[in-house]
Amino acid sequence: MVQLSSDMRAKHQAFLTLGCNVDKEKHIPFVIEQFWERSCMLKQTPLMTTTPIDFPYPSDDFANIGFLMTTNLELKDFKALLKSLEEVCGRTKENSLKHPELVPMDLDLIIWDGEVIKPKDLKRPYVQDCLTYFSLDLSQ
Repeated sequence: MVQLSSDMRAKHQAFLTLGCNVDKEKHIPFVIEQFWERSCMLKQTPLMTTTPIDFPYPSDDFANIGFLMTTNLELKDFKALLKSLEEVCGRTKENSLKHPELVPMDLDLIIWDGEVIKPKDLKRPYVQDCLTYFSLDLSQ
């Protein structure tokens, strides 16, 4: 169980990361705006530029951002929102098959209501940087 900040008073709390290696200037502001319209985003890390990790295709560097959010959406609906934002930005099955090296938007929900959803992602250096930035306690 991850201890999130006590000042986060909402129905659900989420920690997620954004990754993007194409049309960053267009997609990142769009997604942030959508988060503000649909959720109460409390904190955002500065943009980090990273080389691809476990990515088998030649690729540009990724832009990564971490978000600490609250939402009244249920988990299923929140995941659907993330998927729809990826698709609006151009991450579809068809595009992924044609150009797997292009990732217009990747939104990974890592922690939901204190429970780690994607433990493998916790090991990624940029995710660790985000956790440190937010002072999230993973020891509990």
